[in-house]
Amino acid sequence: MHYLELSFPLSRPGIEPDRCPDLLPLAQTCVRGLREAGKTVALAESCTGGLLAKTLTDAAGASDVFQCGIVAYSEQIKQELLGVSEETLKRYSVVSAETAAEMAAGVREAGHADIGIGVTGVAGPGPDGHHPEGEIYLALAEESNIRVLRIPPKPRGRMRNRQLAAEQAFLMLSEIL
Repeated sequence: MHYLELSFPLSRPGIEPDRCPDLLPLAQTCVRGLREAGKTVALAESCTGGLLAKTLTDAAGASDVFQCGIVAYSEQIKQELLGVSEETLKRYSVVSAETAAEMAAGVREAGHADIGIGVTGVAGPGPDGHHPEGEIYLALAEESNIRVLRIPPKPRGRMRNRQLAAEQAFLMLSEIL
């Protein structure tokens, strides 16, 4: 599997990194792009708590391209449903690029999708163990490669961290379509 690290923030005209985005237009763009490409997507979410899946299914036509969404907060679920290895969790921790990549690859396979997206991190408020608030990792898995994006830690608040992660995930997806 080939890994590609992306630089934060991903952006496009009209999106300001420090403002709360309206996620629906991004989701609609992704649904259109997936439909045009004839591709499907599956989501594995931790710190976003289902926000990606909720927003994606708010877009008309999502049923044509959305296979499944798994909200996996516990390490056990990440391992059992998504195939994240115990070694990865011990060596890198649950909040890591490696875990996000395995979540994305695992949900892609479990959901029989062309594309899998994994999100893990610390939404806040405050740190979680040795991980500061706002440290978030996103991964997008295709058949032969995985793109990974690290959102640097910053005390933005729980909802803003979740929204920022969702925005960046939709931008990652739209870039490959």
